[in-house]
Amino acid sequence: MIAGVALGGCVCGHLRSKDQLSLDKVEPSVAIAGVCTPLLLRGNGFRPGVVTDVDDKDATSEPLSLRIGPVEIANPVLRADGAIEATLPDTLAPGVYEVSISLGRRYAGGAALQVVAPIEVTLQAPADLASGEERTFSLVVASRAPSDVMLAVDRIGVWPDGSAIASGIVLPV
Repeated sequence: MIAGVALGGCVCGHLRSKDQLSLDKVEPSVAIAGVCTPLLLRGNGFRPGVVTDVDDKDATSEPLSLRIGPVEIANPVLRADGAIEATLPDTLAPGVYEVSISLGRRYAGGAALQVVAPIEVTLQAPADLASGEERTFSLVVASRAPSDVMLAVDRIGVWPDGSAIASGIVLPV
């Protein structure tokens, strides 16, 4: 045991700190729902272990898997600089999702990715508006969509008093 410690070996079964897996950052941290998004994950320990069979002259590396919320991400790539590249599919609904990776038997989580709606519609009306009154409304459309957005509104009204509604909002697919 003394010889193992003196030669820098670890005889206690713990991973050296550079081999411990940690996930520090997902770039970008916000993605748009309905859009495939390239992702870059950064952390520590993003190095695969390699198992070599000397007799068969064969080597295999530890499997890499990436999960964002309930979705297993297909084909993540471990780059030479230690970062992981992946593509977020366009199927995740708006929300905040935990990001986790596993490399062989090692696991890391704790990072998050927020998926936001591509279009946000906000109706702004006076708080004291009563049914039958004619006053100024404003309809604000914020678009994060990757293409132009057209919006059609059938009517805007108040019902019950103090509650503004917009009906017939149509967004082309």
